[in-house]
Amino acid sequence: MAWNLPESAEIMKLQEVIDSASQLTGKAVRLIAKLDTYDCVKQRATLCSIDRQHNQRFLLDTRFIEPFHARPGSVFQFIGELDSASSNHQPILRARVVRCVDGMDVAMYNKALDAQRKFFKSRETNDAAGSMQT
Repeated sequence: MAWNLPESAEIMKLQEVIDSASQLTGKAVRLIAKLDTYDCVKQRATLCSIDRQHNQRFLLDTRFIEPFHARPGSVFQFIGELDSASSNHQPILRARVVRCVDGMDVAMYNKALDAQRKFFKSRETNDAAGSMQT
């Protein structure tokens, strides 16, 4: 058994991570966001939502993904662990995997994510009902 592998990441929307960051500390997440700013000296970046509905920002630690070929305004997918141990106690994503997903149909991605969640929820409901009958 491989104990040194990182935990699999839960697919989340940026707004969900921002809303529940304190409960997610230490958890692995995968999210898609637009790169707002990047500081290669501090190895920090700021993410923002792809849709214009939310204008909140989220911190990203890029130490594990350097050299990070950042293009502010581009859309990236990140996998990493959430932490609240930044200097100003703001939640931060410590990314371990990054890929540029410019051109991806984000609306379709969100629809697929919602459909997957609905399927998993119905499967859990069916499993729970099946175990009660046994």
